[in-house]
Amino acid sequence: SAAAMPPMPPMPPMLQSQSQAEAADLEEIFCLSWERWSEELVCAVARQQPWPLPPQLTALDRGSGSGALLRLAEAAMNALAAVWSKDVECKRLAQQVDELQRMKGPPVASGPLAMHEQQELAKALLNEEQEVRR
Repeated sequence: SAAAMPPMPPMPPMLQSQSQAEAADLEEIFCLSWERWSEELVCAVARQQPWPLPPQLTALDRGSGSGALLRLAEAAMNALAAVWSKDVECKRLAQQVDELQRMKGPPVASGPLAMHEQQELAKALLNEEQEVRR
């Protein structure tokens, strides 16, 4: 059987404060990258441009010991994935609405469908698609 190893001596105060400062710097860099990404995402959504990818979690981030920050980043990515998929679905449905409007022919004197009519049509298409899947 292996002999029990003696406990490691405490880290000298100078090294302890240096490693704490390094960890704080890593956390700051980590937070800044996510803040910058969120600002880019807001701008892209407002301009209807492609969304930027979130910052990648590097081995350095994972090894920094800040479990709470990593959990928040992973939660943000999960939420983003859900919103992203709904955005894609919404764009697809809007495209189907446009195609149906073109098939319908030129708009009547009232002009193109009002927003609430487009939403109702999109809901009907979605319900029809869900019925077909069943």
